[in-house]
Amino acid sequence: MNIFENEWEKFYDFHAPNYLKNLYTVNTLQEVEFIIKELRLSPPQEILDVGCGVGRHSVELAKRGFNVCGVDISEGQIYQANLNAKKENVSVEFIKQNALEIKTEQKYDAIICLCEGGFGLLGLSEEPLFHDQLILENIYRALKKHGEFLLTVLNGYRLIRKYTNDDIKNGLFEPYDQIEYLTFKSMDPKASESEKVKQKGYTPPELKLLLQKVGFTIDFICGGTVRRWDKHLLELDEVEIMVKCTKN
Repeated sequence: MNIFENEWEKFYDFHAPNYLKNLYTVNTLQEVEFIIKELRLSPPQEILDVGCGVGRHSVELAKRGFNVCGVDISEGQIYQANLNAKKENVSVEFIKQNALEIKTEQKYDAIICLCEGGFGLLGLSEEPLFHDQLILENIYRALKKHGEFLLTVLNGYRLIRKYTNDDIKNGLFEPYDQIEYLTFKSMDPKASESEKVKQKGYTPPELKLLLQKVGFTIDFICGGTVRRWDKHLLELDEVEIMVKCTKN
């Protein structure tokens, strides 16, 4: 039995071929420019992309001369990532791996974990803070000293404002840990029922405490919803929070 079983793996395996059809994926070039600027990167530095998906950031960074490794829980996503790298004629090391299980001797100049790259995407039996702290500890160990880390997470304020007391009673939202339960129609033709997943949102104070507990120094926290990466003041109803931090 896999102690880190996560239902999101199945979702992304079947979603992978259509992932780049999502509207939030269209701003990759500007996002990579933002990453390079804010993490003060220069090729050929080593970058780890945690929860790399189909490799849209990894591939673009590789095109700009960086040495990139991408890890993702989904075999389907990794397959598409390799196809995308081949199409762009770049070399990226893509590894199917749960972010909870990252163990590497390699030390990276910078690490990114963007668009809920595993962080906050929970298996139905997983405890949220244990799950996400373990991911952060793995990332911290994989960074070089003074290496920088860019993370985006679901905005807990938005979840709190989105759901009602009736939603809580009906099991759609758990307010103590800011966990949202989602149901989607399975894309697996063999499945007869809908699939259920859960994801956790964070407020900035909670996020800061968790990152500092692991050992990071917080450089900035801002609004981080895709297509709006410009270090703007966090808005209560936007989808994501962005945080940049440094390994001491």
